[in-house]
Amino acid sequence: MNILRWICLLFTGVIVQVGVFAQGDSTLSLSLEQAKKVALDNNLKLKNAAYDVRLAKLKVLETTAIGLPHAEGKGAYSYNLTTSTLVKQFIGASIASEPGADTLSPSELQRRIDDAINATKQSTSFDVTVSQLIFSGSYIVGLQTSKLYKSLSNYSYDVTEDQVLGDVIISYVNILVAKESRHLLETSYKNMQSVVTDMEKTQKKGLLDETSVSQMKINAIGMKNSLQQVTRLEETAMKLFKIQLGVESGESLILTDSLQGILPRFESDSVLLANYIVDNDPSYSLTLAQEKLQKQNYNLQKTQFMPSVSAYYTHHENLNKNSFDFMSKDIVGVNLTVPILSSGERMSQLSQAKIQYEQAINNTELTKRSLMLNFEDSQNAFNEALDKLDLDRENLDLSK
Repeated sequence: MNILRWICLLFTGVIVQVGVFAQGDSTLSLSLEQAKKVALDNNLKLKNAAYDVRLAKLKVLETTAIGLPHAEGKGAYSYNLTTSTLVKQFIGASIASEPGADTLSPSELQRRIDDAINATKQSTSFDVTVSQLIFSGSYIVGLQTSKLYKSLSNYSYDVTEDQVLGDVIISYVNILVAKESRHLLETSYKNMQSVVTDMEKTQKKGLLDETSVSQMKINAIGMKNSLQQVTRLEETAMKLFKIQLGVESGESLILTDSLQGILPRFESDSVLLANYIVDNDPSYSLTLAQEKLQKQNYNLQKTQFMPSVSAYYTHHENLNKNSFDFMSKDIVGVNLTVPILSSGERMSQLSQAKIQYEQAINNTELTKRSLMLNFEDSQNAFNEALDKLDLDRENLDLSK
């Protein structure tokens, strides 16, 4: 009778797999839906993905600004330690030719010449230049690429969000499974200890051999080890779960949903019969955006063969009116840059970009096929898991 009781108890052993997390000094009570919301607000991977979206928006603004008017100012101060003989002669002749200069004494005339020469030694000036890009193929393609990069970051965020929510669901369920397994093993271990005690009493009466009792003790030790292992797995799963939620490692978590309450959500026929549209999958959208990005890179390399045109206006002002300044006050000009010869460098870059674009096309098609196959595999695995769940429930009822 006692052996039959021990055999029944053995059916209550459960094998589990679990996840991990981290948090603060308070206590959080979370349902599965609440845990998903906490992860969306605090998960560090998701925060970094959100930063990428913001960076992409700023990149669009940066690229757009390249084609808008630019203005810059420049100031300069200089002091000539020596004055050339030609300049001295020119200043001396100019002062000597002034009205009334012939009435000045030689010393007074020389003083005026020296003062004039000293006045030309220092110069302070400033320039203001306004420039505008008129045509640049690389700018046009770059602007399109920056907008595409923005879309790419949005798709990447969606993929990260799906992964985070999936990880949270798996960890939440795994913790509940680990808790259930631990409770079952604790009960089974206590019952097995009771069986060992009964068998020892029976063995003392001569109704059981010592080998059977020893075997039962070994089984009890094995179940104790299983209990310790499941307990450690539960602790590890909770640590991982906290990391996924983005909470402090010291914070206590209480899961308010039960395993019995969650499982029916995953047994819905609508999940099995749902139509999968690969174009709506963020992972496919991300790969498609990467393909478009490679196409834009290919187009960018093409623009390296095109000329670029820009216009500018410069205003120059010299604050020292006595110094020599041969620059015009106002200058308007146009810059034209025409690529002529690169000894095959640009053509090589264009060929590389074309190959990368063709690779991206193949990757997109490969991703599409893989996602379709993964969906079919997931459907089959889901059906098998439901069938196994029904069998486990029957076995549990039998073991009870």
